[in-house]
Amino acid sequence: MSEQSALYDHSDEVILPIIALEAGYNGAVINITKDLNLYVRMGGSDINDGYTNTDQHAFSTGTRAYEEASRYTTSNGAQVIINLDVGTFDPITAVGSISGSAPVLIRGRGANLTSVVKSVVAVPGNSVVLADGARLQVENFKVGGNGLGNGLMSTNGGTITVGVGMDFDSVQPDGGSHMFAAGGTIYNYEDYVISGGAKNHMSVWGPGSVIEGGESTVTVSEPVSFTGAYADAGSEGYIYNYNTTWVNKETVTGKRFYAYQWGYINTENSGLTYFPGTIDGTWDTGGRYDTMGGANQGPPGVAGPMGPKAFSLQLPVTGDEVGMFFAKSALTITQINVVVRGTTPGVTWSLRYATARNAVGTPVITADTVTTSTANNTITTFNNPNIPVNNWVWLKVNGTSGVVLEFDMSLQF
Repeated sequence: MSEQSALYDHSDEVILPIIALEAGYNGAVINITKDLNLYVRMGGSDINDGYTNTDQHAFSTGTRAYEEASRYTTSNGAQVIINLDVGTFDPITAVGSISGSAPVLIRGRGANLTSVVKSVVAVPGNSVVLADGARLQVENFKVGGNGLGNGLMSTNGGTITVGVGMDFDSVQPDGGSHMFAAGGTIYNYEDYVISGGAKNHMSVWGPGSVIEGGESTVTVSEPVSFTGAYADAGSEGYIYNYNTTWVNKETVTGKRFYAYQWGYINTENSGLTYFPGTIDGTWDTGGRYDTMGGANQGPPGVAGPMGPKAFSLQLPVTGDEVGMFFAKSALTITQINVVVRGTTPGVTWSLRYATARNAVGTPVITADTVTTSTANNTITTFNNPNIPVNNWVWLKVNGTSGVVLEFDMSLQF
């Protein structure tokens, strides 16, 4: 194999010495500073290298492409992009997160051309795209389509960000959800399409989060039915959905929402008929919908859903560490708002958690965050947003600039 044959077809991408990797690759993670494209085709093979969009080089599964992506760490804004060509592909499983600032992007050719569905012999309940501890972004393809499994599923601290051009087709009506977060988080602020039914459209469990809004539009392209509920939250799961507009909302049948076992659905008090459906939503003991239901109570010794936590630090200096709260139950941070006050003020900070207050702690955002604006700053992307049970959470000030009179932070769960 010549070095020339190892190069792929986009001059603006990173070019890696593949021949050297084959000769001496020892498992070390390789840093890339420009986007790296990997390709998946119906005519490809998982024994290929994946670096060119031809049958001779492309992989045949997204799962194999993600394994290849895990060889790399990214910096300088670079991203590993898994390109799905025209066709119907097997389920994608992404286990573990690659290092770097950007999630792995899985991109199709458009929902009318590319889909990821269940195999007819697959065990129902497995996901179409599974982020097990991984950070993924998905765009321009269809999930579901043959009534099995879930659509997008995020577990074990994984995160999935729903990008442009996604279409949610039919999944398993007696147990599947278009979006299911169990110990992970799914974010969506883009427009998308619903073209098939499910048990639930969005479902969270033990604990998991689905965060959706930002004036997004959901188009229901065909009449659909949900046998469970459009929004389903249980076992301390959290759904935050606000300011969404539905096209053809009246064609959705089924229950609007269901909150139970200290699950919390927050629509910013948008009303009981906010979600699509023909059956009124309900909540069981401990479940909460906006201000109705179980409020903030939970089972003995366990905190129920929590609202925002906020504090103000006056005259912060480098080295300050301020304890915020002790998490009596596992929770997922969904949004941080920060602001500074002073003369050309700047604060470099990190938010950390650990079981012991004198520990180094795990950072919620891996890189230190710099806040210089005296107007509101909203942060919704995190590396480690899931705070385990019985952990302390604190702010650490790693640097200041200018004259800083005050630093304010609010956390939303």
